[in-house]
Amino acid sequence: MKKVKERTPRYEISIKEREDGYVARISFKLGNEKNPRVESFGTTTDLSVLNLLYKLDEKLEDSFQKGLIEDKISNIVIQKLYKSINVLGIRADEITECLNNISNRIVFINSKITGTGGIIPFYNISNIQTNTLMQESTEKDNKISETKMILFEAFAKEWFKYKLSLCKETPDNPRPLTQKTVDGYHRPLFKQIIPYMKKKKIVYLQQITKELIEDLLKQLNGYDNKRIVYIVFSMLYQYAIKNKDYKEENIILKIDKPKKPPKRGKKKKVIVKRANEEKWLDLLEEENTDISLILAGILLEGTRPEEMTSISWEDIDFDNDTIRLKDAYKSFAVYDDDCNIIGTEKRLDKLKTDSSYRTITLHPRFKKMLLKHREEQKERFKNSIKMKKKKRYYNEKEFVFLSRTFRPYLSTSLAKPLREFRKKHNLRRCSSVCIKNIICN
Repeated sequence: MKKVKERTPRYEISIKEREDGYVARISFKLGNEKNPRVESFGTTTDLSVLNLLYKLDEKLEDSFQKGLIEDKISNIVIQKLYKSINVLGIRADEITECLNNISNRIVFINSKITGTGGIIPFYNISNIQTNTLMQESTEKDNKISETKMILFEAFAKEWFKYKLSLCKETPDNPRPLTQKTVDGYHRPLFKQIIPYMKKKKIVYLQQITKELIEDLLKQLNGYDNKRIVYIVFSMLYQYAIKNKDYKEENIILKIDKPKKPPKRGKKKKVIVKRANEEKWLDLLEEENTDISLILAGILLEGTRPEEMTSISWEDIDFDNDTIRLKDAYKSFAVYDDDCNIIGTEKRLDKLKTDSSYRTITLHPRFKKMLLKHREEQKERFKNSIKMKKKKRYYNEKEFVFLSRTFRPYLSTSLAKPLREFRKKHNLRRCSSVCIKNIICN
């Protein structure tokens, strides 16, 4: 890299150095948009420019699809873009390819817009000398395919956002997905599939081949990893065919589903045996913490951990000795507009299956524990200065089991306390999920 440009006119690329790398920017105005600037970061100048060109190509596609481009784009725009690349002295093949893709896209966009103005010619940067004006290419180079090219990364993000939209209940979507399911697609898509395609210099969905997908699956470790990546690819192609008028062959149909490896031996279930039930219950009741009572409840009632952690006092009918299971307290990812995880959100959500919504019998021993626990919780609220300041007082809608910060527990937060409880009392290893199996055996 010979030179770093810090200030440039519109439609030319500028690069600014930072402590951790470089930021490439361009002011590329389309229509009446308020913020025409596009920028991207890279650890090197070449990488920052390449990332910027990817974003610019996505912007052109998105703006065209949304109908924001009403007039033909002047040929001076692409000339300035190429000129700034020449001045920077970049000769990377990836950047050349991306520039050609942008040129082709502009030609295609202009060909679809009626009115005056010339079509922007196709240029090939490899034939351009530094600091010289570009010459028009031949008519052969001007021809572009009528096939609608689909930018893979932008398309993948669109699909992921669509899946997130299906988590909301609407008249058209009466049975929404649980976000936990969609959260499970994030890692294979953004940590495995997209990085692999970038490494292979794949820009468009149409460039993905059967061999590429098979190679990616081969590189992944474990059946579950391979399986979820295969499923995501399958859903991506289904979405493209249905919503993007994808005319190419669905290559995922030519690839065999990952096969589950044969079991090496029957895995022995480690559960709380009936002979040890009373010992466990005595120790859990003696412990008398919210966590120990959750574990006792799982043991006595046979519920899933997430079901027991999510009950409120209004769900318990002490007169008729029943507990109603109606929802589960879970943690979900929070995403920004670019599908990056920026935090977590905890809230009530659907139970695992339709049959999970049920009313179960309240065990006499568990009833005794809960009645005592309710009085103790009332005292906790009464004596908490923090809760008084927040004007939060005990009521029947409160969760039965609360942490020290008066928040409900996640089922995933049971593992460590259970491990400590077992070590403290020298008990055999057992997970919170296995505890409930005593009721089923």
